[in-house]
Amino acid sequence: MKAIWQKCIWKLGEINGSRTYAISTAADLGAAKKFLKLSTCDLIMTDLGLPDARGLEVLEGLREYTGKVPIVIVSGLDDEAVAQAAISQGAQDYLIKGQIDESNLVRSIRYAIIRFQTEHIARHKVATERDLLQSLLEGTPVSIARFDKNHRISTSNTAFKNNFLSASACDDFPSIKTLLPGISEEHWDAVLTKAVPFCLEGITLQRSGLAPYDVFAWAVLDRDQHINGGIFMAVDASERLNHDRHRQEFIAELAHDIKNPLIGANRVLENLLEGALGDVDEQQKIFLTEIHRSNDGLLTLLRNVLDVYRFDTSSVELAKEAVDFELIAGKAAATVIPMARSNRIALQIKVAEELPIVHGDPMAIQRLLTNLLHNAIKFSKPGGEVILMVNGNADQVVVSVSDNGTGISPRDQEYLFRRFGQGRSKYYKQGAGTGIGLYLCKKIAEAHNGSIDCMSRLGEGTTFEVKLPANVLSVCA
Repeated sequence: MKAIWQKCIWKLGEINGSRTYAISTAADLGAAKKFLKLSTCDLIMTDLGLPDARGLEVLEGLREYTGKVPIVIVSGLDDEAVAQAAISQGAQDYLIKGQIDESNLVRSIRYAIIRFQTEHIARHKVATERDLLQSLLEGTPVSIARFDKNHRISTSNTAFKNNFLSASACDDFPSIKTLLPGISEEHWDAVLTKAVPFCLEGITLQRSGLAPYDVFAWAVLDRDQHINGGIFMAVDASERLNHDRHRQEFIAELAHDIKNPLIGANRVLENLLEGALGDVDEQQKIFLTEIHRSNDGLLTLLRNVLDVYRFDTSSVELAKEAVDFELIAGKAAATVIPMARSNRIALQIKVAEELPIVHGDPMAIQRLLTNLLHNAIKFSKPGGEVILMVNGNADQVVVSVSDNGTGISPRDQEYLFRRFGQGRSKYYKQGAGTGIGLYLCKKIAEAHNGSIDCMSRLGEGTTFEVKLPANVLSVCA
């Protein structure tokens, strides 16, 4: 064995050029540890049968060096389980006595040193990146926390602790959903059971005073794609909401200033069409009617903008009374009939004879129906059909607007009722819009304690359904 060692040392020196190696020996584990405290080495090679330590106790005794120096085990015990345990505890290789020759010993030592150096560099890189990431997380004003599968906070940055954790809670690792009751349990459970992220804007969280936050959470997956907790982030939304409010106020004022001149212009056009300044030939009528229709479209947009602003700022007051659905359905249809004729779209209105009484704002509900009809006609191809139906039972009135137009994909349906969200413009070039009409419809439905939903399939058409709760159980004819 000594001869093999000498040849091995010579061979290593030959491989590494000018580098020379020397062998130091120790009789037992205690002597080896004393030597290592005073000297450095490139490799530790040890037996598992020493006078003062046996088996894996040897590696346990060298634990403090396993991250500093590569270790190769030389043992007479040909036991695969022991070999695997030794490798898992930090050994670079496990050699069996009697199976060692010069070639495999040189290879084992050389590879152990190279592998250890590579792992050391990788560990250092990971540690550096982790420290950099930690410094970024600690320096950011964004509140960030990691929580486990039981909603318990496992770690968080300084911003999160300052904004949401009391001094005592920092040591207790509280439940994040208990700590932040402003977020529904359904949102948390969706993250941890279905890996469905959530994003909530401008909400007030307990322990955060009156400051509104934009919050986000998503699942953390392990290598097998199993949910292993989640990440939570909260950003102070005060400044953003303040900017949004100023922008909305400016847009509302601008829309109001533009609306009145348009109304005046339409009255002039109507007088011209009625012959106030003399006879109008057919070509002039077509021209003036087109201008009037264009102005009507712009007026509808401006009214939507103003109504969205009023609903968003809670400055709208609903003038509630018993709603006559046959009357407002007719008025809404009358508004869009010119557009339907121009696009060659058949329009049907079907109102049930008996409906429960709904106390609501007729003008607001008419606006809702007008917007739905306008959308349905806009996204229908020439020759199509749009149907407005009003039905009900003792508990609610159900209004549906159906078309056989372009349809909406399931993914785009998620954005339909968001402000400035659009779901169909990409499928029908002429259908581009602002994306506030359906948002306004949702606001109006919710203001009446109702709801609005969409059922659609691409290429087959779309149905929007509005449900408005009845106020009393009596029925009016």
